[in-house]
Amino acid sequence: MSREYVWQLLDDGKIPYKMVQSCRRIRYEDVMKYKKQDYDKRSKILDELVAESEALGLYD
Repeated sequence: MSREYVWQLLDDGKIPYKMVQSCRRIRYEDVMKYKKQDYDKRSKILDELVAESEALGLYD
């Protein structure tokens, strides 16, 4: 992921951080928490897509 994308996540409040002088400091635990939430969200969407395609007879 790009630096700009990470900054956007920080600015949107999706990953907490604190400023130390002019640097953003991110805790490892917060990054891993975001990663797990993102994975869970993607997994849920994929499960919904599979269920929908099964219902339409497109997936066996």
